[in-house]
Amino acid sequence: MRRSIYTSIQGHATRSAVLLALALCGFSSVNAVQVPEAVTRTVAQHFMSDRGSAFTGLRQEDLVLVQSVGDPATGNSPAAVFYRVYDVDGQGFVVVAGDDAVKPILAYSTELPFPSATMPVHVAKWFEGYRSEIRDAVINGAQAVPEVAQSWQELVAGTPTSRAGERAVNPLMTTLWDQQPHVNALCPGGSVTGCVATAMAQVMKYHNHPAQGSGFHSYNEADYGTLSANFGATTYDWGAMPNVVSSPNTAVATLMFHCGVGVDMDYSPQVSGAWMIESHSPGTNHNSEYALKNYFGYDASMQGVPRANYSEAQWISMLKADLDASRPVLYAGFGTGGGHCFVTDGYDNNDFFHFNWGWGGQANGYFEVGALNPGSTGTGGGAGGYNSGQEAIFGITPGTGGGGNPTFDMRLYNFVTPSVEHHLLRSGLQCRDQYPEQRHQQFRR
Repeated sequence: MRRSIYTSIQGHATRSAVLLALALCGFSSVNAVQVPEAVTRTVAQHFMSDRGSAFTGLRQEDLVLVQSVGDPATGNSPAAVFYRVYDVDGQGFVVVAGDDAVKPILAYSTELPFPSATMPVHVAKWFEGYRSEIRDAVINGAQAVPEVAQSWQELVAGTPTSRAGERAVNPLMTTLWDQQPHVNALCPGGSVTGCVATAMAQVMKYHNHPAQGSGFHSYNEADYGTLSANFGATTYDWGAMPNVVSSPNTAVATLMFHCGVGVDMDYSPQVSGAWMIESHSPGTNHNSEYALKNYFGYDASMQGVPRANYSEAQWISMLKADLDASRPVLYAGFGTGGGHCFVTDGYDNNDFFHFNWGWGGQANGYFEVGALNPGSTGTGGGAGGYNSGQEAIFGITPGTGGGGNPTFDMRLYNFVTPSVEHHLLRSGLQCRDQYPEQRHQQFRR
């Protein structure tokens, strides 16, 4: 068993006691251990105190522990905490690792409190990825590499290395769109829009492009028959699309439905699914990448790629390059329960990336996308969470000349619901407690 460097810290430890424990053991990589709640609370306080004027003077009593995720004690194995989630004075949240073999901060938000009662399933799955990776680190006795140990030491002491001069991109998008209500008014049978359509629509609203679409598309939806959209005959009323859709809005509903038709959305009132990138789609013309290029006039040089093809440094560099150029990135993650599409539209000076989950602003914030233990095999060492398999579309920018090349596709065929292995992105209302009657069986835990 790894020796604890926190044995002298009990209850609500004082700062001096924490520092003494660190000094005695040097916080070395050979002493990676479970971190007591008193220490994670201190880390949370020091980290969030540096997140803007709204959190200046943050006190420990302003932090409320809302989740502690781990494994219970079994047999000869003691209980293990993988991470703790703190509400920060009702104004945001921060997620702190429960083991110092991994990076101390996993995610944070300065926008809304943590949605513990109405946790969207796709956010829960992303956190499941964190849980899996940290659990692997604990089980395998992983040790903190020097840069991780230094991060812990600085945050406990309240003296983090300043990165204020490093580049950051504030969230580019202002929309807080959801999958219902109102936005799905034109979807068949009261179906939710689907995560792919909501993510696409938010990126398109950011660019306010196109003024008019191109071509026509029709397909046979398994439950609702022939669905069609005449993109070329539609003018998109960007000025009539608010950041928050709280009442019927034809402009947004039209855009959402056209995005759905453009990707051959598999609709249902509980969960709607589609593909995002061409290389993972069973066909080449029913996914976000194809639709954006051909129906909505976005530059043909955009590229959808799986993260597995790149190193962590390359992936982060690619994300930053697009965001530096003011291009939000369509992003997707996959786990054993399916996949979800969302948007990353900013990053901070600590390499946390801002996610807009497409759930009305719930859980929007900054998330760690790199390996939590840099000395391990990589991101998402454990299976199941959405950060164990990722892909993105880079280079989404309006093309010249408005709409894309005219595309008239009226193919009718039997739609077969594909498997997760084909990277179908499904999302709906399956995790929202306010809609218990609409939970979907495949996402129940």
